[in-house]
Amino acid sequence: MAQMNLGNVFLEQEQIEEAISCYHSALKIFTPTAFPNECLKVGQTLGNTAFMIGDWAEAIRGYSVAIEAVETSRTWVISDSRRQEILANSLHIYENIVQACINNKQLNKAVEYVERSRSKRLVDLIASNDLYSDGEIPDEIQQYLQDFEAIQRQIDNELRQYNNSSKFDGSKLGKSPQNCAAIEAHNQIIADLEADKQQIWEQMRRLDPVLAGQIQVSPINLSSIQQLIDLPTTAILSFYTTSNDTHIFIIRQSQITLHTCTDLGFETLQSSILTHWLGQYVHHKDT
Repeated sequence: MAQMNLGNVFLEQEQIEEAISCYHSALKIFTPTAFPNECLKVGQTLGNTAFMIGDWAEAIRGYSVAIEAVETSRTWVISDSRRQEILANSLHIYENIVQACINNKQLNKAVEYVERSRSKRLVDLIASNDLYSDGEIPDEIQQYLQDFEAIQRQIDNELRQYNNSSKFDGSKLGKSPQNCAAIEAHNQIIADLEADKQQIWEQMRRLDPVLAGQIQVSPINLSSIQQLIDLPTTAILSFYTTSNDTHIFIIRQSQITLHTCTDLGFETLQSSILTHWLGQYVHHKDT
């Protein structure tokens, strides 16, 4: 926390390199699995700082760790509305990492983050608690769900115990070898529990990919997308609108190119749709 705050002070003083160095130090402890909320803050600030100075590779590093933290938080909550809220609050991080990848000439990574953002939002939109409305969940699936939730409770308890001990034990604020070892041990416990949870999820996905997809979405890579294209004359167009522009990724079997509609950001696009399409129905219903 001190490293994060020191980084913020350096940033206020426009000492950018020192700020970035402090954020790196903070992220050694604030990992996406052990401290997702803090990791999100630091990763996002690191990404924004690097983005501001045009260091695209550093911006990608910061935003990517922040996205991992977002997606960890998303799998830790049960409420569909809370999952949607977490993702909605982080859409600008996906937007910025896509733009940083484009600026860094990494179109493959840009497309992967576009689809990563879209797939999670799509799952949240179509997810429903009544997939098994008749109450007949297969026994094997039910057992996996119970095991999955039990491990999540272990993670919650570990976080709660660590946070309580940190609040009341002032020595934890120090940087002695013993305290560093305690933090590393805490991080490892969370990482091991997450690995166990991931194994259960893999088994669940094998038996019921729809239900597993509601809990966690696996990112798709560019090669997997290209494998969906069966003819060299076929292309997939992936549209992604940011605050400023609309990007169209043209994906073929063996290549990817980009066309950008500059100044066609979200608000401009919405206004255009309203004026040229929906407005016709509003003002000329009969025709």
